[in-house]
Amino acid sequence: HKIKFVNSYWKYIYTLNVDDAIENNTDYVKVLTYLSLNKNFYDNINEKKVLFKIHGDANHELISDTNENIIFSEDQYLSSITNAKNTTLKNHIYSDYKQKNILFVGCGLANEPDLRHIFNDVKNDLASTYRILLRSSLPSKAEERNLKKYGINTILLVKDYDLFYKDFSNSYEKEKSKTTAKLFPH
Repeated sequence: HKIKFVNSYWKYIYTLNVDDAIENNTDYVKVLTYLSLNKNFYDNINEKKVLFKIHGDANHELISDTNENIIFSEDQYLSSITNAKNTTLKNHIYSDYKQKNILFVGCGLANEPDLRHIFNDVKNDLASTYRILLRSSLPSKAEERNLKKYGINTILLVKDYDLFYKDFSNSYEKEKSKTTAKLFPH
């Protein structure tokens, strides 16, 4: 159900993980930081499924002679998101943060200075959107204050993550079939 959840419903995903679990189990095209992406890539983004690896990629680092793509420290987080080489990716993230509903899955948002930086830059220009954090427990008051620094305005509580993936998939398919039935009644 996790693989179906990741692979079936999203045109693109941002990941903060440096591991290769998503790309090894899906058909997403991996895009790393510090790559100069051409305009044609973004013009045709809907034709492919893209995985933006915001904090780098472990496999790439094994073969690369630089370490600018791997992001572990606070300085590296901020340097990456503000670096001119990442302008295209940064603009994409900023646009999404301002205009789209965002679902954070598997990320506690305890120490992500780059995401806080993005929210601080766009918070006065936000559309009426949801920034949802999936959690298994209610946040404490201190955690709530911290989550607001990321623009989180909705907490989605789940008892069981595996059950969430299954229920999400079932609900999505059910709604999709209703929509299809309305569009093509005969």
